[in-house]
Amino acid sequence: MPIEPIDLQVLFSRMLDVGKEQAARNELVNVAQSVQAGEMIRKTEEQSHSVNETKETDEVRQAKEQGESGGGKPEGGEKKKDDRHSNRHRPSFQDPDLGKNIDITG
Repeated sequence: MPIEPIDLQVLFSRMLDVGKEQAARNELVNVAQSVQAGEMIRKTEEQSHSVNETKETDEVRQAKEQGESGGGKPEGGEKKKDDRHSNRHRPSFQDPDLGKNIDITG
């Protein structure tokens, strides 16, 4: 099937539209990349200006496990524990009238 002159005329007029569409697609890709870059920069700056929680490493996890199993307890730690228990059992003076009456009239 041969190409007629009218077909060429339609093709040439459509080439401008096709070129605009391809340019818009390329520009869309560039805009999307710049938006992602801006978001990444914003997150990085936010992270650098804030206090971030550290991730627990294997060394820290092992130290915690050893501490729970009793491998790394200092001798003074048990003494402090006894002091805390003795403070609870000490008799203390308490006023029976304190804390029972609340004046809500102002």
